[in-house]
Amino acid sequence: ESLGAVESLAECPSLMTHASVPDEQRALLGIDDTLIRLSVGVESCSDLITDLDNALNAALNGNKKNSSFLPGGPASPGKDDGESYWDW
Repeated sequence: ESLGAVESLAECPSLMTHASVPDEQRALLGIDDTLIRLSVGVESCSDLITDLDNALNAALNGNKKNSSFLPGGPASPGKDDGESYWDW
């Protein structure tokens, strides 16, 4: 959960770093429950892109088992035809 470490993180500021900020103030700051903060670490760019692609595709498909960051997740789920939804 450290935002000062060298690994990459995806976090929801409204639930973590700004959880103690009143809802009205978070709204003025543009921090809502749909905001995801990416803190990029020292991993290789290709690994980060693959992980993000897998996570976004899993979220879009509503299937967390397709996420590479979860144990047992496949390396590259993509769409049914093997392509990515995202244009990296």
